Amino acid sequence: MINYKKISILIIAVTLIFVIAVVVFGLSMKSGTANTSYTLKAYRNTVALYQNDNLIKTYDDIVLNTLPISDINRFKSGITVSSENDAIRIIEDYDG
Repeated sequence: MINYKKISILIIAVTLIFVIAVVVFGLSMKSGTANTSYTLKAYRNTVALYQNDNLIKTYDDIVLNTLPISDINRFKSGITVSSENDAIRIIEDYDG
């Protein structure tokens, strides 16, 4: 004889596990993109753009020792922005 109550509980459990897996996967994908940060930082006597901790571009047209000390200190500390476009906007202020 088929026990419909056990089959129903099994179907509900499998469905619940599937839903939880989809939610966890979705959240992990979303948080992976949210953790991307860009930082403009002093690099030798120029400025570099880092994505997370990886150097992705240097701006050799910006010579640090020609900038005011307050700007040099900002670059030494690092300027964190949310996108590469935001970094480019800041660089444009220094790059002529």
